[in-house]
Amino acid sequence: MCCHKNTEIDFDLQIRTMELEEKEYSNAKNEGRPVDDLIADTLANQIRYVKSKRYHHNAHSCYWYWIHEQSNANQKKAKRKKKLQK
Repeated sequence: MCCHKNTEIDFDLQIRTMELEEKEYSNAKNEGRPVDDLIADTLANQIRYVKSKRYHHNAHSCYWYWIHEQSNANQKKAKRKKKLQK
């Protein structure tokens, strides 16, 4: 579960880095340098990272929900066991 959260944080950093690169490429384009391919690649990578971040966020939520449900089920079993022992 923690690995998904760490991955989300890493993807946020990657996306921020790519946004800065995109600004740098835009400035270079204004200066007349050929950077269209770099801009297109950066945008494609940003989309990929956002989709991956979404996947890891959903996986984290699913794991949390599963752990929560298992904990509730275990607590109910423990209560039933105590009642039977009395």
